[in-house]
Amino acid sequence: MRQTGERSLGLRLTPIRALEYVLGPRPAWHFTIPSLLLVILGGAVAAFFLTRYSAASLEESSIDEAKRDAVWYAEMVAMDLDATHLAVPADDTEYAALDQVVRQHVSRPSTVAIKVWSPQGQIIYSDERELVGQAFPIDGELAEAFAGEQEAEVSSLEKEENQFEREHGRLLEMYTPL
Repeated sequence: MRQTGERSLGLRLTPIRALEYVLGPRPAWHFTIPSLLLVILGGAVAAFFLTRYSAASLEESSIDEAKRDAVWYAEMVAMDLDATHLAVPADDTEYAALDQVVRQHVSRPSTVAIKVWSPQGQIIYSDERELVGQAFPIDGELAEAFAGEQEAEVSSLEKEENQFEREHGRLLEMYTPL
């Protein structure tokens, strides 16, 4: 017969001894815990890369959809305009007519700004009337649009012609030849 106090569990155990006491002999948990940590780490890495891939894929599909829409919008606007509307900045009467055409065919809740450019870099039409008649450097995507290419980029809106859009942070800029 055992006497009381013959055996007792002391509270001074090393971490390894405590794990052995709770989880059982060393071989059972020696591989389980590192394997579990490896699975968790692998899942976190996979989630990180899948999230980045998904964001890039979403951005790419948004750009493709915007390009299709922009071609359609450009065709609709070009049908209602003649070459004189696209040659010089509009006076008040021409601006009102052009504004009506553009807003009828292009303006959507997701559209933040609309600009029609001359090959010299002058804004012929903008939904921000103050920009009409101003000239800006032709570079990047705008230059490629004048070369006949449709271009799109996510912009941080740092260029001077984007002064009215900066409050939106980053936007998808689309350039489509008319």
